[in-house]
Amino acid sequence: FWGAEPVAVLRSWGRRAEVERRRGVTERWEGDPFAALRSLLEEHAGLREGAAVGYLGYGLKRHVERLPDTAADDLGLPECCIAFYERLHAFDPQPLRPPSPDPGLPRQFAGLRSNFSRESYEAAAERALAYIRAGDIYQVNLSQRFQAPCREDPFDVYLRLRAQSPAPFGAFLRYQ
Repeated sequence: FWGAEPVAVLRSWGRRAEVERRRGVTERWEGDPFAALRSLLEEHAGLREGAAVGYLGYGLKRHVERLPDTAADDLGLPECCIAFYERLHAFDPQPLRPPSPDPGLPRQFAGLRSNFSRESYEAAAERALAYIRAGDIYQVNLSQRFQAPCREDPFDVYLRLRAQSPAPFGAFLRYQ
């Protein structure tokens, strides 16, 4: 599915939240982002072809349970970003899956960097396995962020990466 020109976009950072409306009006307030999400879902419940598309980040945990914040927020991205569309358009995803990997995709990106060194990532994985074996946790989402300079359109890069590693539940979200 694809959508354009959302009628509303909900974003939150901690207890700060905003809803940007299509007419350029932005409402800002302090409070529970889940309450704002419920309100927007009720507001758009009558749309027959509409949808809400976005993400709920791990930072929202502080609204559900009391846990310490140990992750550094070095990007300042919203913990919640959900766009409401009056209409979505379906398309056949087969054209997005080329029959063979794109030979134009380099094996390595110049300037590629990660938020982990190989050693620190392996140590984090070992620590997670130890917690699982001890019964302290049952699941881990150990993520690694890669960044590289890029002059291409991000969607074109997404299509090329998808050709190399087709993720069945992958998505490209462009929020500007």
